Amino acid sequence: GRGRGRTTCPGGGEREAVTDALKVLLACSHSAKRTALEAGFLETCLENLKLFHSKLSLEALELNCGPANRKKVSELVSELVTTLNLIRNLLYQSPEAKSVAMTSDLSGVLDRLWSTCLLHKPLMTASLKLLCVFTAQQNKARLSMVTGGGKGKCVWASSHSNNNSLLHKVLRLAVQGVALLGKRQRRKQPLALVASASGGSGVRATTEGVSLAFSLLSNCSFSTECQSVMKKVGLLSELQNVNPRAEIQMIAGRQQEKTTASNSNDTSSNNAPSRSPHSVSSLGSSVCASALWLKLLVALSFSTEGQAMLAKCPGVLELLVDMYRCGEREMTGRSLLVMHNLCFCGHYKSSLASNESFLGVLSSALDSEEKGKVSLAASAIRSLLHNSAKVRVALRKMNLLEKVEGV
Repeated sequence: GRGRGRTTCPGGGEREAVTDALKVLLACSHSAKRTALEAGFLETCLENLKLFHSKLSLEALELNCGPANRKKVSELVSELVTTLNLIRNLLYQSPEAKSVAMTSDLSGVLDRLWSTCLLHKPLMTASLKLLCVFTAQQNKARLSMVTGGGKGKCVWASSHSNNNSLLHKVLRLAVQGVALLGKRQRRKQPLALVASASGGSGVRATTEGVSLAFSLLSNCSFSTECQSVMKKVGLLSELQNVNPRAEIQMIAGRQQEKTTASNSNDTSSNNAPSRSPHSVSSLGSSVCASALWLKLLVALSFSTEGQAMLAKCPGVLELLVDMYRCGEREMTGRSLLVMHNLCFCGHYKSSLASNESFLGVLSSALDSEEKGKVSLAASAIRSLLHNSAKVRVALRKMNLLEKVEGV
């Protein structure tokens, strides 16, 4: 009689239904988060991660890799992904939960799990999503990406000197992934990449994984320690390989080919709304490598140290101008924001004022019908004028002083 009252989930039973309900509850209820923390739920999840990882490592040592072995591996990976998603929802917008996670050495656990993540794309995606939530608006969590500290200990010296901290691994994934993403776009191939990432290990990077890696780096870029690591590994030197105009044209052209093919097979397609060929947001699953880099540049430009990094990077201003002129709306706005923020870098003002292309961007933005662009350009000009007589002369030549006075 008791069995009749039970409800089952078509996707796999009651356990999956309860897990899904728990995910939703932990994501939206602060009281549920407090109750879970008081009950030691986070510590239990971390112990489960270690347990599942150990079992997965043992399965990998099995000589007989038949269907039974692959099924066990798939089940263990699924358990790891579920546990990571539960932790992510628990940490979401919860400083208390993040504090407990730091004390319990969440970064260290994920660091040990990294080599396994490289072999399983769903596991990598879940780990990166968790780290993005963990490091959002939490500077100590960002620091733990470098130090690996947990339970009051700091392993800065060993991790940092060996270039093998969790942040170093994410940096390698992001740089190699975005480089191969650019090659894939040029060859019109799907992104199923295999590249050397850590100690010669093979890494499978997807478009989503590369995008998440850059989102994580954007979070970490607000930390001085993380910025130091990015500077020492020469992260921004990779910008010399970025060509935003060519990428936008290739993605738009490929989308146009798909649209043409769809229209030829669907007689009713003439009534469908048209899409702008120059909008990255309308290009479906296509991801522009330049847009990923720009997301990171925006985050870096909000701090004094980040502005100094960008100012010392050769060709960064020309790249930003090219991004602004590429015609893609979101990229145009973000590149203008970075240039606006660089105007607050004191020793870089003279370089900005002497660059005619940059001043041309400001002049174009002041003439724009979009209030946001006009506001950013006017603010940038006023920042350049502050305590700088030489800049005033350069701006007067471009008639920017008269324009900004009318804003």
